[in-house]
Amino acid sequence: MNTLSRLWVLPAVFCSLMLGCIQFGVADSAQVPQAQLRVQLVQSLKSEMRDLDSRQKVELRELKASQKARRKDFEKLEQANRREFFKKATRGSEKRAYVQEFLARRKSLIQFLNDELQSRKNEQDVRRKSLEDDQKRRLSDFDAAVARGERPALNPAH
Repeated sequence: MNTLSRLWVLPAVFCSLMLGCIQFGVADSAQVPQAQLRVQLVQSLKSEMRDLDSRQKVELRELKASQKARRKDFEKLEQANRREFFKKATRGSEKRAYVQEFLARRKSLIQFLNDELQSRKNEQDVRRKSLEDDQKRRLSDFDAAVARGERPALNPAH
């Protein structure tokens, strides 16, 4: 199991254990005032958001490291090819054309990597916004249940 997989699994297990403890014993709604239940729910929602932020930060860090390695490999390969080409090529026009092609290849690689990074950031923004919306809905459902005088569900079905 790689590091990224562990980081995705552990917070989910921890969060579900936390909600399970809140729901089954540690904070039974029959014994604890509604205001305290709401505080516990808000704390668990904040923890869930922090976990997501942490996972996304690690994901971006790993992506950047991967891209750095890919760019380094590209530069190393291109340098070897360029040296070999320059040994064979004798005319300046051939060398200039090769350098222009190399610069275009490098520019397209950099653009691809930047697009990949931006795409990942956009995906993360969508996930974060989705979680925020879900948490707002869960909190409003909780508050509505309290207003109706019902026992609020701390971990409603998503």
